[in-house]
Amino acid sequence: MAITAVVVSATLNTTGDTAFTSSGFGTPDAAIILLGRGGTANNPQVHATFTGGFWCSDPGQAGITFCSEDAQVTTDTRRYGDSTYAGHIASPTTDSVVISYSASATTDGINLSVAAGSTTLNRYASVILLKGLTNAHVGSVSLGTGTSAINVTAPGFRADLVLLLSTWAANATVTAAARGSFGAAQISAGGTVAQGCISYESTDNAAASTARTIVLNDKALARITSGALAVECAIGANDNGFSITPSADSGSQYAYYLAIECPDPEDAYVGVVDTITGEGDQAYTGAGLTPQALILASTLATAVDTVTDSGAFNVGFGGPATSEWSSVYIDEYNSDPTDTEGYVDTSNILHIRSAVGTEDTVASLTAFGSDGWTLNYSNGSGAARKMLAIAIGTAASGAQTLTPSLVTNTQTFHAATVIRGAVTLTPSLVTNSQTFHAATVSTGSVTLEPSLVTNGQTFYAPVVSNGGVTLAPSLVTNSQTFPSPTISVGAVTLTLDVVVNGQTFYAPTVAQPSGQTLEPTLVTNGQMFYGPTVEGMLLTQADLDAIAAAVWADPAAVAAHAKLDAIIARITC
Repeated sequence: MAITAVVVSATLNTTGDTAFTSSGFGTPDAAIILLGRGGTANNPQVHATFTGGFWCSDPGQAGITFCSEDAQVTTDTRRYGDSTYAGHIASPTTDSVVISYSASATTDGINLSVAAGSTTLNRYASVILLKGLTNAHVGSVSLGTGTSAINVTAPGFRADLVLLLSTWAANATVTAAARGSFGAAQISAGGTVAQGCISYESTDNAAASTARTIVLNDKALARITSGALAVECAIGANDNGFSITPSADSGSQYAYYLAIECPDPEDAYVGVVDTITGEGDQAYTGAGLTPQALILASTLATAVDTVTDSGAFNVGFGGPATSEWSSVYIDEYNSDPTDTEGYVDTSNILHIRSAVGTEDTVASLTAFGSDGWTLNYSNGSGAARKMLAIAIGTAASGAQTLTPSLVTNTQTFHAATVIRGAVTLTPSLVTNSQTFHAATVSTGSVTLEPSLVTNGQTFYAPVVSNGGVTLAPSLVTNSQTFPSPTISVGAVTLTLDVVVNGQTFYAPTVAQPSGQTLEPTLVTNGQMFYGPTVEGMLLTQADLDAIAAAVWADPAAVAAHAKLDAIIARITC
């Protein structure tokens, strides 16, 4: 997901909420906040005040302020910071925080709400809303008393961009002397850090203003003490956040940070660049990204690492559609009485004043480009000023390596050749001589009941033949002998007995198992087989005599009997 950003400016209400929203922007991941000294009543406004803060959706917020009273015979300056609210206004005369603003998410942006104290001034304010960040975290860190690296692991992710604010004081404590530092560090994927900062100091209770500033291009925070560079802090990479290393004992003073993980570590840029001495457009390239938001922080310094006798301190915002806004702080060096004021420029991202009411350098944001931005200078100073530039956007794609390389007209495309080698392919590759076999079904270890019918099946037809007894039909052949009665004349009475045959004749039953298909189908024979029935009869002597009388009364019977006697006679002989 690409980072999107927008600059939203508004006038703070004296009570309640003030919305900083952009229609359709959605829910922001983080915000960078500036509150101006100027407002609807007066712009510029006497007394110089700088207020900056951070907010993120996890949620977290922190803010600082430093200020210098105008028209004082002896200087009256204060500073304050905490990780409870996103912005504060302090008063040197009452040695207290006059008002604090709390940040919270709302539809398409954030609200700044009066959380503590009160005010009668409708101040100007501006916010950079950021969306599409991979992670964001706002927190604070004590810089300790040593010079060893401090691992800041509260974010829980590797920071690609770290924005820092510090008043070089204890947390949530109003402290004499105005000190402030704003800086940033971009950590590349390989761990290389680009960092820079601007810093300011104006001592308290001095006979004349001691306002001084410095710009560094290799440290992310710096403290000026009594007009000299006293402590510098360098940022380093850490897998769970970042590291910060003070160059000297800071007295356990606090710094406040916004740590950001971008979709690409190169989605951020930090560097120190120069203003121009003339007028017209000036392109700034080499950022390696297309910005969505730009922050410019500047002083009257013309060289890095050099304390400059001036209290000019400017931070400006620029966003899409060249929306821009800048907070101008001026504390004239060695002025007695003090000469200080705050001003808000709602039309230019860069506005440096060399003295109260005197412009030094003014420029507006013309456009964002694929590798940086362009400013249009309406007023260029006599000397090029150093300014810290922080850009957030979408990294350039860079050179791409294609593997394999792009195809040219001379490219040869090879076709794969498949041959049989040590590995046997089963089934083998199909050729034109391929033989296709039909499946053979045979009885294996499983017994089919009934067995498969083959063409060798023999079907029998009944055979009917004449014998002593005619059977119709006589399909079944039985070796059983059926005796015929022999009738002879004698004293023995023959009694016919019924022949009993205990033989059981079974017919096979063929049944088709469930789910089995038999080809051809089973043969069904509807033929009925009949067996003869022989009944016995008991004949008495009277019955036999009656039969004999009947027979002898019949001439045919007499003739038959005569033939029978002749047969018997021949048998007897």
